[in-house]
Amino acid sequence: MLAGVAGLAAAATFHDSTHSVSSNTSHIFVDVEDTNGSDVTVTIYGIDSTGAETQVNQTTLNAPSGEVASYQYEDVNATKYPEYRVTVEGTGDAPVSVESGAADETSSGAGFDLSETFAIPGWVIAIIALAVVAGLLSANGNGGRRR
Repeated sequence: MLAGVAGLAAAATFHDSTHSVSSNTSHIFVDVEDTNGSDVTVTIYGIDSTGAETQVNQTTLNAPSGEVASYQYEDVNATKYPEYRVTVEGTGDAPVSVESGAADETSSGAGFDLSETFAIPGWVIAIIALAVVAGLLSANGNGGRRR
């Protein structure tokens, strides 16, 4: 029985960071780069106003060489936990990098925001808008002139 216990490796902490949240915080994110095929354990703790920590979530990530594995914890409750602590631990090689943070909600006025999904520079949008207007003007066949 002792041989089985001796074979267990102690987990190393690769990342330990605390993030303040507000009522505008949409999620806590964790990005882990290149774990060389080893699993890492991401644990998220809520920290209440007295400083007491409560584990609110735990998940496993694996980022093959050259890739990034991401996780988002979306059950953020700033009233109950004004801070969240993120740890990343594992028994394999250390990841190349680990980042975590609290992301605030964004609004484009239309009820959705594509800025995180599609990173399109403003000048590209302007060119597209001009092309659409030019296409509409020339679509009537007279180049936009009234008859």
